[in-house]
Amino acid sequence: AVLCCASVMTVKAANEISIAGLTITDEIAASGIVDALNQVDGVTATGTITYNSATKTMTLNNASVIASNAKRLLAFSTWAGEVSIVLEGNNTNSGYVEGLYSNTYQNKITISGAGNLTISVLNWYPAFLMGGRLIIDNTTVSIICENYHQYGIGYNSGAGGELICNKANLTATN
Repeated sequence: AVLCCASVMTVKAANEISIAGLTITDEIAASGIVDALNQVDGVTATGTITYNSATKTMTLNNASVIASNAKRLLAFSTWAGEVSIVLEGNNTNSGYVEGLYSNTYQNKITISGAGNLTISVLNWYPAFLMGGRLIIDNTTVSIICENYHQYGIGYNSGAGGELICNKANLTATN
């Protein structure tokens, strides 16, 4: 696979994060993200997903999100700023389109933790950023694209961007 310029996470407004088209609000975070995801047409979720809006930290603990719809799996809004994704256990996100997406050059997304994350999509880029910074810190991330070219992580070529792997294992395959 080729690591190239593309985008995967979508961000709409300040602190806005969505999973498979479901905007994660404080109310949804408090009542249960996995339960809410299972109410979305075409989405199946298991494990534990938490989000703390004060620290902008999402934790995936043996979480699986499968989307048969055309919704981005993890999407961050234009003004999300610095966001952390902490991995515990084995986590998988699979779907039809982008698995990780950010629509602005201003976001900084850090993926870390003792667990791992596999992002698998059928079409488009498994991870796409309009710029900004993606940091994979001391964890394992696997990115798989089944059908669309051979791209793994894409950046918008006009916006620039930065991929930083710090003591991390990153694979991109098709």
